[in-house]
Formats: sequence, C-alpha cells, structure tokens
Amino acid sequence: MLQKIKEKAHEFSRGWMSKLYDQGYLEQPTLYLSEYFNRYKETYVDRLNAVRKYGEWTGWVEFFVTGIRHQAEESLLRSQELHTLQQEYEATYGDIAAAYAELACRLFEQPYLTATVAEELLGVTSPTAYRAIDQLVEEGVLEETTGKERNREYRAREIFEILERPPRTY
Repeated sequence: MLQKIKEKAHEFSRGWMSKLYDQGYLEQPTLYLSEYFNRYKETYVDRLNAVRKYGEWTGWVEFFVTGIRHQAEESLLRSQELHTLQQEYEATYGDIAAAYAELACRLFEQPYLTATVAEELLGVTSPTAYRAIDQLVEEGVLEETTGKERNREYRAREIFEILERPPRTY
C-alpha cells in the first residue's frame, strides 16, 4: 500500500516538475516539502498520528499531495521570476565588455561569493575582482553580508529576495 502511495505522489509531482524541465528552468527537481510541513506542522503531526493510531491514510495522502502541489507551484513561480531577472541582467550587462558586467551575468551560477570566488569565476586578478564587486555593490546588485573589513562575503540581492520571500501560492 505504501509503495502505491509513493508512486502516485511521485506521478502527481512529476506533472508539475515536467513544466519546469520543459521550460528549461531546472536541471533537477527542487521541491522543498519541509517548508510546507513546517508551516503546517500541527496538521502534519495530526495526520501522521492518525495513520499510526487508526490507519487513516487518506488524510495523510491528501495532505502530502497538497504539499507537493503547493511546493511545485511555488517552485515554478520562483523559477520563472529568476529566469525573468536573468534576462534583465543579460539585457543590462550582456553587451558590456567589463568584468563587473560578466560577474553580474554569472551571479545566477554563483549568487553568494567572495572576491576569491569572483577571481576564479572570471579568471581575473584580485584587484579586477574587487573592482567588479565594488561596482555591483554600488549598483545595488550585490550586498556585503559580513560587516567585516576583510574576508567579506557578498550575495546577489535580487536573487536572494526571490529565493527567501515567503510563499505566495498558499
């Protein structure tokens, strides 16, 4: 019985994941079911207890499949927003032959970085990497996260705004 439930849940979620794959947004599935389960922790525990105590699988499966649906919808929405943002960056920076422009376009590969990572990513010297980072900080694309003078870390502000915002689909 449990195997059939798993197969049905996978089959259901695969439909939503297919949309993400087909549109070229994902290389692999990215459902964060723990976020949904934590958001509805009381229901999660109640449904599991009902299965354990009374064999009530229907409520658990409905809850689980609803979680998959909501997370798939949220993943699709975020992926579309990231894709749109990436296109905006390409339009803004794609034709500029400067390290900062290349770094801006590469942030979708590496949205959290240090100067050393930028050096490696761009194949440039340390001063060039720092200038590229400084330019993107000035433009509001990157933000420094450590508050330190040395060994600073940066993150792509707009990318993380999309990734960290609360779900909007449920």
